[in-house]
Amino acid sequence: MAEPKKRSKKSEPAAAPPPWWRSTTFRLSAMGLVIGFACGMAAYGWSKLSDRILGHGRFVLRPAMIESTPQPKWIHGDVKAQVFDKAELAGVSMLDPQAAVKVNNAFALHTWVAEVKEVRKYAGPRIVVDLVYRRPTAMVEVLDLHGERGLLPVDDHGVLLPPEDFSPTKALEFPRIAIDYTQPAGGVGAGWGDPRVASAAAVAAALLDDWSALKLYRVRSMAGSSARSSDTPQFDIVTREGALLIWGRPPGRETAGEATASQKVERLKAYVAKHGPLDQQLPLELDLRDASALSRRTASGERELLR
Repeated sequence: MAEPKKRSKKSEPAAAPPPWWRSTTFRLSAMGLVIGFACGMAAYGWSKLSDRILGHGRFVLRPAMIESTPQPKWIHGDVKAQVFDKAELAGVSMLDPQAAVKVNNAFALHTWVAEVKEVRKYAGPRIVVDLVYRRPTAMVEVLDLHGERGLLPVDDHGVLLPPEDFSPTKALEFPRIAIDYTQPAGGVGAGWGDPRVASAAAVAAALLDDWSALKLYRVRSMAGSSARSSDTPQFDIVTREGALLIWGRPPGRETAGEATASQKVERLKAYVAKHGPLDQQLPLELDLRDASALSRRTASGERELLR
């Protein structure tokens, strides 16, 4: 039987390329142009409207929008109001991405603020500011241009506080620091510039809660303590009537064998509780430095350990 003839296959024509407007390259390019145009228009619109939006009364920062850490009783002025009065925050918008930073910087400049711990921005709008305030610790004895004696307030780090915030009567209630009538190197809110003042302020701070009860009067730098000396300064404390307490080095900088600040304070309080007010035992000299025990100089000049 004869085999059937096979049909010959005709070659199929090659597929035609898609129209140019359907190509992937064109689509991506067109999409990029659209997105770029939209972004450009948005940027242009924001440049024209941003000042109007950010400056809208609803979003402009006001004192009522800020919650700050309650002020301690020794600060009489309104810190938040004073920050606004100085215009550091004038015109700041709550929509500004840098609003929290601007609030932080404005409060950090205030003389009664020791530290801005945190600034948090919430809807509402509302900003919460966590502050650490300076505490007045002592009055440094100074001389003015006419040689008249005066007192300038400092905190426990020797930072100069606003003198106008203290009446003459109130200033007399604080410990005094007597160091060669040294003058502050900077203005209010800056460190004194003499490391002995900062160290003496730390000594006064350690005794501040008991200062009045113990009837103490003045912190003095001991002989040999100089502003330029690299050695840690040492201090003594006198009562108004002249009882002498040898304190030693400032808190946290004691040498080996020296009592800590808390030990010195507790021993002094225990001594007064047992023997009575210091000014009723004149002449009196107590040495608080020895870690083992407090000592008292007797009338013959010898030291007596009081265990």
